[in-house]
Amino acid sequence: MRLFPQATGARLVFEDDKGALHLFNPVNDHVVAVPYTGRAETVMWDTSDTNVMVIGDGTALHSFLYVPVRCGLGNAWQPYSIAMEW
Repeated sequence: MRLFPQATGARLVFEDDKGALHLFNPVNDHVVAVPYTGRAETVMWDTSDTNVMVIGDGTALHSFLYVPVRCGLGNAWQPYSIAMEW
């Protein structure tokens, strides 16, 4: 397992035993799959926006935005988060 923490501790990207990347939000204990299938050499974090990260694989940089949202009907709101590449 490899860890890529944000300097402030607000976010953490980790690689599981299968090589998949996940984003951990310690504020609400959510773990979100990062839609990236390559091998990350580094994860860089935006210093002014804790929801923006860049994954470097040695040949290209891939930008991601973490969007913490809640969705549901009526009183059945559930936490839901996504990480998307742009």
